[in-house]
Amino acid sequence: MKFQVEVLSTETIKPSSPTPDHLRHHKLSYLDQIQPPIFMPMVLFYPKEHDHNDLDLISIHEQRCSKIKKALSDTLVKFYPLAGRVHGTQYVDCNDEGAYYVEAKTDCKLSDIIENPNPKDFNKFLPFELDAAHELPVCFQVTFFACGGMSIAMGMSHKVGDALSYFTFLNGLAAEARGEGNDVCAPVFVSDKYFPQKDLSGFYQHRSGIIKQNISTKRFVFDGPMVQAIRAKCVMSRRPTRVEALSAFIWCRYIASCTSIQQEGVTTDAMYTVSHAVNLRTRMEPPLPEHTFGNVTRTAIAVPPVSVDPKDGTLHGVVNHVREAIKQVDKEYIRKLQEGDAHLNFLRSRTEEVKRGEVVSFSFTSLCRFPIYDADFGWGKPVYVGSASFTFKNLVSFFDTNVGDGVEAWINLLEEDMEKFEKDEELLKYVSLAPSYKNAKAAAGDFGFAYVQAGGRWQLWSKPAQGNIQSTIGGFYSFGIKIWFVVWLSVREDDDESDLVVSDDRRAIRRRLVEEEHLASCELGTSSRRSDLALRFPLLLSVRPRENSKSSSRPDPAFSATSNRPRRRHRSGSLPLLRPS
Repeated sequence: MKFQVEVLSTETIKPSSPTPDHLRHHKLSYLDQIQPPIFMPMVLFYPKEHDHNDLDLISIHEQRCSKIKKALSDTLVKFYPLAGRVHGTQYVDCNDEGAYYVEAKTDCKLSDIIENPNPKDFNKFLPFELDAAHELPVCFQVTFFACGGMSIAMGMSHKVGDALSYFTFLNGLAAEARGEGNDVCAPVFVSDKYFPQKDLSGFYQHRSGIIKQNISTKRFVFDGPMVQAIRAKCVMSRRPTRVEALSAFIWCRYIASCTSIQQEGVTTDAMYTVSHAVNLRTRMEPPLPEHTFGNVTRTAIAVPPVSVDPKDGTLHGVVNHVREAIKQVDKEYIRKLQEGDAHLNFLRSRTEEVKRGEVVSFSFTSLCRFPIYDADFGWGKPVYVGSASFTFKNLVSFFDTNVGDGVEAWINLLEEDMEKFEKDEELLKYVSLAPSYKNAKAAAGDFGFAYVQAGGRWQLWSKPAQGNIQSTIGGFYSFGIKIWFVVWLSVREDDDESDLVVSDDRRAIRRRLVEEEHLASCELGTSSRRSDLALRFPLLLSVRPRENSKSSSRPDPAFSATSNRPRRRHRSGSLPLLRPS
């Protein structure tokens, strides 16, 4: 889609109080030094609030920008290196020059962008090219849409932190805007003590791998049932995780679709590797807290057999190689990172092998289970969150879908490889074409309710109220029908609250209705209007006459006896970091 983004203003936001003299020199760690000088990007989209008319928009936008800038100024006091300037691979001068901040507007609607997201479009909502992170540690752009919605984009230099550091800062900033900044744990800047600097002069090219042209980034969505189907293909004693199964599947499809014809610069006996980012905080002795700021991550590199074919059920071979590689990121591995030059020598030799085409690396990074939808600045959580098109080939980023427990894979390949990859028949069997977001108000129709997902749960939604499902159901007694519905309990850990999202993939909804076991009935009176409603929601509602006027007092099995909140299931998971080097 073609659209324009017009910059309205630029400024630098300084910390609200000066950084003490003894903190003015933030030394980069070895793991900071070897990171590429790129911005890690995320773009968060927020809709126009329903109770605001167009005449209020200018005032509302001004208030929101003032709140963001005030919160940013206060948050930079705790995260003081982000208000400074990066000096090469040595240190950050914490001189309080401030964070770069941009306000802009666009002539398109928010729904135009997020109904069918195109990763390259997301770069327009960032103030800089991703490889322009030279001195700036962080940058922001707030963009207002023609419909009244807005986006908040943040880029943080990989030189100063990893993905966990990124979201520690972003969600701390949002908490400050809500007036809850005191509840946020202060970051700990100690990574250089555990991973001392090394002399990189003439030794390691940290810009290796950055490609400016011929990169194609596409978004592939795997909904929940398809993810489970791929996991089921891996017959193993310990079931693979979503990320393990999907990364093995995508790599195998890349090998099958893109390497049958020899690529320019790649020798016939090239070694194909699979890299996964690994969080070192929990592997340290003693473990470091999650709010340890900086790059505390490395990559586990596996070399699976290229002959592995997912069609014959041998995906488990790739998963086993990946698990073994991750297992080797242990205390001895960390000790070698901290002492001597063995790791640096490996990086130097591997860089040369990649240049000569002797090694073809494929990197995966996962933000699944990361709190990417938690950034509530005071006007609700984002309805959609995306990244951008990177300047690296053979890079895959995983994100939780905002509907269900599916996974979005943002895949960066050379253009000629992407042309083959996106036509792979085995891949397309599992890819969903469902849009990421639909306007809930439009879907509600004349009767004012729709079947939507909120916080990982499918719920009935009424306009304009967006209360919990118990109060919403109570408001429907006047319709005089009986509605069967499903309360779908997600395994997502951040399922307490979320903005309401509607999927227009009705077949997927029906499939979930059939598959889910958590059924609850609710008596809503006689059947005076059931036929009209059934015509409007044929795939969402099963309408039947009221059988017993007393049956409405039955307890709802989707709720516990002591609470109106749905029961939740939790699944813990480690936090892999954003981009492997």
